[in-house]
Amino acid sequence: MTYKVTSAPNTPFEGLVNKVNVNLIKADDKRCMVEFTGSFDALDDGARNNLGKSLLDAYEGLLKGLKNLHEK
Repeated sequence: MTYKVTSAPNTPFEGLVNKVNVNLIKADDKRCMVEFTGSFDALDDGARNNLGKSLLDAYEGLLKGLKNLHEK
């Protein structure tokens, strides 16, 4: 899945484009590896220092959503 954030008021970045790959580790194991890659521009040095927390929150939400979807 690839997505682009076109508008995100009150965030420390712009032009965020992320790609999420979900790969099965072993067919009989029912475990997957989730890989995130992305690019963005931090708005300033202060934003750059706090960006990790914003992205971590977003990725944690995405992982919870994937888990909920597949455990039903």
